Amino acid sequence: MSDNRVVLAEILQNISNDEISKQVSDMLYNETIDTDLDSRQVPDYKLDFSLSSGWALKENQKFGKKGGGKRISKNVVSYLEAYFLAGDINKSEKYTAQEMHNELKGLVEEGILEEEEIPKVSTISNWIARYAQTHRKLKAQHALALVNRT
Repeated sequence: MSDNRVVLAEILQNISNDEISKQVSDMLYNETIDTDLDSRQVPDYKLDFSLSSGWALKENQKFGKKGGGKRISKNVVSYLEAYFLAGDINKSEKYTAQEMHNELKGLVEEGILEEEEIPKVSTISNWIARYAQTHRKLKAQHALALVNRT
């Protein structure tokens, strides 16, 4: 968001103040309105505005797209789920984000995964937090379904 503001400020600064004030004064000077309410006469003039039409529309933004970043591939997610569930089954085998990252690097060395597919440790940590929350909800729903069956 702040990048957009910086770029916009730079664009607006590049437009000379003299040019803008001249255009405004010309516009005010040339505009004539009859006192007769039936006919208003405004001369044809075009304001030379350096920004193209529709420049502020959201679909014309070049940056700041939410969710436009790199995603974790489904292949990597399946490995992360396996590591997470291994720790869920046996608490002594819980994997930290760093340990999961190291395991994924081992899979790269074996040629199973590509180096570009491996997410950062912070990304894995965020994935663990989201997945743990989803996993807890699913376990609670499953437990409720079992209770309701009996």
